Amino acid sequence: MLGWWRESTVPQLIDTSNRVGTLVVAMNEVIATEGIPGLTLRKIAAVSRVSTGSIIHHLGGKSRLLSLGAGLTGRALHASISDARWSVGALGFLPGGEDEVLVTRAWLAWTELGRNDPVVEIPVTQARREERALLAEILDYRLEREELDLLTAVIEGLREAVCRPTRPMPPARARDLLARHLDRLGVLVSLADAAGP
Repeated sequence: MLGWWRESTVPQLIDTSNRVGTLVVAMNEVIATEGIPGLTLRKIAAVSRVSTGSIIHHLGGKSRLLSLGAGLTGRALHASISDARWSVGALGFLPGGEDEVLVTRAWLAWTELGRNDPVVEIPVTQARREERALLAEILDYRLEREELDLLTAVIEGLREAVCRPTRPMPPARARDLLARHLDRLGVLVSLADAAGP
C-alpha cells in the first residue's frame, strides 16, 4: 500500500515503524531525486533525521545500509506487484501512476548501483530472481524460458522509458504496449480478461 512519509516526494512502500525502514525510505527519496551520487551517509542522515553516528552504530556502516536498502526496496516492490496482480495482472510490473514511477525510479537506481557494488548486487540479484518467478507465476507458467527472458527484457525497457529524466513515456502508454505484447504471446493481461465482457 502506498503512503506518504513526512513531506517525502517518494511514496512509502517500506514500513517506517523501525529505524531501518525509516532509513530505507530516506535512501529511496535521495536516490530517486538526486541519483546515486547523492547517496551519502550525511545526506541519508539529514533526510531520515537519524544521526550518522547512530547509523554506523546500529548498522555497521554504509555498506550494510545499502545492502538493506536494496533488499527491502526489492521486497516492497515485489509485494506491490503481487498485490496488483489481482487487478491488473502482469501490467503491475510497470508503474501505473506518478507515485509508482518514483518508486520504480528508486528501484532502477538500486539495480544500477548493484552493477558496481558487490554488497548491493546480492540483494538486487535475489529480488530480480523473485520478480522473474512472480512473473512466471502470474502468467501460469505458460511461457518457455526464452519467451520469459524476452518479456522480462520488455518490462525492464518499458520501466526505463517511463522513468527517463527527459521526455518519459506516460505510464498508461507503457502498460498499453505491454498489454499488446502479452496479447501477441497469447497470455491474459489480468484476471478481468478471463471473465470476459
